Amino acid sequence: MKKIILFNIIIFMSIISVFGQDDLNKKAFDKKTGDSILVGYCNREGIETETFGEFFQNEYSVYEPYLDFLQGNIEKFEEISITIVLGTWCKDSKEQVPRFLKILDSLGFKNEKITIICVDRNKKAGDVSIENLYIELVPTFIFYKNNQQLGRIIETPMESLENDIGEIISDENK
Repeated sequence: MKKIILFNIIIFMSIISVFGQDDLNKKAFDKKTGDSILVGYCNREGIETETFGEFFQNEYSVYEPYLDFLQGNIEKFEEISITIVLGTWCKDSKEQVPRFLKILDSLGFKNEKITIICVDRNKKAGDVSIENLYIELVPTFIFYKNNQQLGRIIETPMESLENDIGEIISDENK
C-alpha cells in the first residue's frame, strides 16, 4: 500500500512539474534574424542555455563585480524582489543581464526573488501581459520592496550596475 501511495505521489509531482514548465522558456521566431528567441516567463536555465546562453556564459565568466558598497547594504536585499525584462535578441540584454545576475549571485541573492520575462522586438512577452510594467527599452531591471517599486535600471546603467543598484536600495526614505 505504501508503495502505491508513493508511486501516485511521484506521478502527481511529475505531472505538476511538467505542466508547470510549459509556461517557462517559450520560444518564438524572430523574423529579423531567423533565430528563435525566448518570450514570456523564463528561468535561469532558459537564459543560460541555447543561443542566448553562449552570450550569457561568456559575459558572466569574465565580469568582475565591484561589491564593496553593496556588501555594506546586504541586509537591505532581504526585503527586495526584482523583475528582469529582457530580449534574448538584444545586444544590451546580452551584456547587462549576465553582469547583473553575477552581481546578485555574488551577494547571495535568492533566485526565487527574481522574475525573468523575455520579450520580442515589439516588447511583447507572448501570453504574459506586461503592459503594467511600462517597458520601452530592454533590459529593464525593476526593484520592489513590499510590492512597491523602488526604482529601475533601464537598458544600460547610469554609472555602473553596482552603483545604480546601490542607489536604488540605499534610499532610506523608501
